[in-house]
Amino acid sequence: MFVNTEAIIVVLLVLLFAILSLLPIVELRYNLNLNETIHDMNKYCSYNKNENGFYDLRIKNTFMWNMTNYLFDFERITNNFKKEGKYGTFGDIFKDIKNLNRDSSIVDGKFNIMEVYNKYLHYGIPLLILLWLYFTTHIIYIKFYCDTFERYEYSIYSTSYLFIYLALYTIFFLILLNKITKIYADTNCYKYIMLMKELDIIIKEQNPENTDILKELKAYNNNVTSIGDVTFDRNVLNNLINIHKKIDKENKIIANSKNYIFTLENIIDLYDYNNKESLDKIYDEIIDVVRFIYVYLIFIIAPLVLLTLIL
Repeated sequence: MFVNTEAIIVVLLVLLFAILSLLPIVELRYNLNLNETIHDMNKYCSYNKNENGFYDLRIKNTFMWNMTNYLFDFERITNNFKKEGKYGTFGDIFKDIKNLNRDSSIVDGKFNIMEVYNKYLHYGIPLLILLWLYFTTHIIYIKFYCDTFERYEYSIYSTSYLFIYLALYTIFFLILLNKITKIYADTNCYKYIMLMKELDIIIKEQNPENTDILKELKAYNNNVTSIGDVTFDRNVLNNLINIHKKIDKENKIIANSKNYIFTLENIIDLYDYNNKESLDKIYDEIIDVVRFIYVYLIFIIAPLVLLTLIL
């Protein structure tokens, strides 16, 4: 009876942790569907059906803004700005921002800014740890406690099935983790959200030295308090691009209280970040992740079948 009770507890924990590790992927799919609906509504309500839902819309109503705010922690991404007088990392390709670290959950003693990556990693590790611990205890049991052939045969079979489950989940976990990083590294999400944060800081600090930039950002609404309230049109975007070119030519930076290196480096590409090709790339990378929801059924059904056999 004790063995059955122990087995039931372990199987229930495996089932619980398998469902838990699935939640970030389900949530990712939900947010994609939600933002797709918002994007389609914006296009439907726009007088210009050829536009992609960027011009003449508040930033906070755009697909790119809402999707990237889900993918990143908007308050914590300041960790990735470069500062005056400090060296960047080797191989940096940007002037204002550091390269995105896609290989580590902890960067400079802090959590990585990739929210979905962190969530999946932390939700998926408990099952990985549980499986490895249970597999290790099986090996120890076989080596030291199997004193009869029946016990040895049973332990060998159960350990073999456990190893297969463990190996499949470990491989699947690592593959999916790698695919999640591609959402960040192979799309324009990172460059876009860092540019938005740069503009957001400029708006909130209201530095008199940045009057020309603030004037453009408040062209549609003088009561702008954050980047989400800003509305772009072609003139506003072109004027900000010209300001960036002037700053770059004079080798200056935009005034800010934290001594970040701000030059609006990626403002030239802002419209392209919101075009169909860019949005489709994000969609494809996310779909490439969420389609693995069906594979997760294996890791949920297997312990359910085992549970029915035990009971």
